[in-house]
Amino acid sequence: MLGLTSVETKLLWKAAVALVLFESSIIAEIIRGGLNSVAHGQFEAAYSQGFGTVKTFTLIILPQAFRSVVPTLLGQVISTIKDSSYLANVATIELMSRVKTILAVANRYTGQENIHTSDVFVLFGLAAVIYFLINFTLSCIVRGMQAKRKRAALRNRLAA
Repeated sequence: MLGLTSVETKLLWKAAVALVLFESSIIAEIIRGGLNSVAHGQFEAAYSQGFGTVKTFTLIILPQAFRSVVPTLLGQVISTIKDSSYLANVATIELMSRVKTILAVANRYTGQENIHTSDVFVLFGLAAVIYFLINFTLSCIVRGMQAKRKRAALRNRLAA
């Protein structure tokens, strides 16, 4: 699997399980907090209108909880990306450690003794582009949600 030894593969699975358990507990708390932020009167209003439990959650509760949960969840996704770099310490794959490994064995594939500076710039540049795309995408989503929230607040102020 990706050129890993059996020991590294076992460590990868152990580290992945540990990271998944850790992050899922934090995400569960974020979602619980978002659901608790919805006023109890929303449940009562939905039930008084004849909504069932499933429709109450899908049409009324979850959209309201979603607004308060998404910024925190996006921050947690960024934190997860950062936390995955800790896994490099236990011999697992992480983007920057994989780049360093490729550079360490590059002379085997090129047949030359030296590693060219251009190889270093290309590999670290590619890693930087990948990290940039991930974080830029997440920040655009957050900015879009903030703009949407500001427009809704402005609309509410103008309507009042």
